[in-house]
Amino acid sequence: SVASSGAILGGAGCGLVSRLAVPARGGIDGYVAVSGACFGGDEPGFVNAALDTIAKRKRAVEFGLPVPEGELDF
Repeated sequence: SVASSGAILGGAGCGLVSRLAVPARGGIDGYVAVSGACFGGDEPGFVNAALDTIAKRKRAVEFGLPVPEGELDF
C-alpha cells in the first residue's frame, strides 16, 4: 500500500541522513529487502530507486560524487 511504502521510505530516509555510521548501500539493501518481503512486485524497485536518489544527494561523497550545490556536506 502507499502508506506502508511511505513509512518504509520515511524510515529509510531518516536513517540515511542521521545514521552516518551505517553505509548507505547497506541501509538501502535492508529497506529494499523489507519492501520485498512486504509487497513484492514493483515496490522493491521503486524503493531502491527512491533511496538511491536520496542517498546520492545526501551522502554524495560516499558515492564518490560532488556534494550538490545547496546541500550540507556531511
